[in-house]
Amino acid sequence: IVENEKTCGLQLSWRDRFSHSNAKAMSAGIDIYRCNKIDFTSEDQWHEFASSIREQIAPTDCTAGSWSFIERDGSMEFSLNFQNGRAAGFISLDEKTVYLDIFTAGFFDPREVAESAMLALGGTYYRLQPQIRQ
Repeated sequence: IVENEKTCGLQLSWRDRFSHSNAKAMSAGIDIYRCNKIDFTSEDQWHEFASSIREQIAPTDCTAGSWSFIERDGSMEFSLNFQNGRAAGFISLDEKTVYLDIFTAGFFDPREVAESAMLALGGTYYRLQPQIRQ
């Protein structure tokens, strides 16, 4: 791992890695499989879910932001834009899988967000791909 032109080795803490690299933002792709706790067709539930993600990654950002929810054949998409970031998702109805993309200017713990999202959606397991943005 090379950050700031220095080898920083393996950092077990995302916060330590974020701080060490002088990062400005974070993003994460979180795939949550076999979700069974949410009505996949309820825009209100998805808006509530996205708002809870926003509260977790940017608790001081109280702006409502812009919301979109689009239904397509066999899938849906949502996005919640707020002052310093975005939470968006693609929902596969057949597979009951949610592909969540998060970005914020600042730090959030991607593992904590992934685990709380999995619990909220009733997922069986998740895959996490975090990125520290410099």
